[in-house]
Amino acid sequence: MRLEDCVECGLCVSACPITGTDPAYLGPAVLGAAARVVAEPRGQDVRSVLTWVDDHDGCWRCHLSFACSEVCPTGADPAAGIMALRGALTREHLRWRSDGHRGADRPVDQERTAAR
Repeated sequence: MRLEDCVECGLCVSACPITGTDPAYLGPAVLGAAARVVAEPRGQDVRSVLTWVDDHDGCWRCHLSFACSEVCPTGADPAAGIMALRGALTREHLRWRSDGHRGADRPVDQERTAAR
């Protein structure tokens, strides 16, 4: 996964079957950029990035067609970045549950539920 090779051409967005049907979906370019921040924080707040992409219209909306990675002219592989985000979020969710919060929503989940 070499997300730093992204030249922001937008081909991944055009190839993604979800971005064409769901305007709320963040899309592979944005999620790839988020994955890069999580992988290499460089002083940025990783938790806020993970909270932002942990949504139905975030990394969980990707249907894993990998079309975004197939069309990338630089081999940036945004699909791998999306999978990395899902992995990081899954680890966070499991850690939350293992810390004794079984059956309880994480604070961010409570905020989202209240906002809907």
